[in-house]
Amino acid sequence: MRAWLRGVLAVLALVWLTSVSGAHPGFEHYAGPITAIDEKHVEIKTEKATVSLVLNGQTKYLRKGQDVPRDEAKVGAKVVADARREKGALVAKEIHFVADDGAK
Repeated sequence: MRAWLRGVLAVLALVWLTSVSGAHPGFEHYAGPITAIDEKHVEIKTEKATVSLVLNGQTKYLRKGQDVPRDEAKVGAKVVADARREKGALVAKEIHFVADDGAK
């Protein structure tokens, strides 16, 4: 009986930890290098596919939690993007720049 209870508690703890691990509810997350960018969209090559995200005036650009200028978003930059579906399109809410060794 105790082994069963420990198993149930372990599963509940795992579910709780994944729910509070910093993910934004309602957002989809895409990680990889930027492969194309212009004023209205960015393309990110993930492990599974290349995704296109809409950029707008509310999109934030961040490095280590601090705002950075939009012009840091260049082809080749490694990012993690948080996006939400709005009217059928994926709209980028935040673009987080991932620093490489030797980067800022």
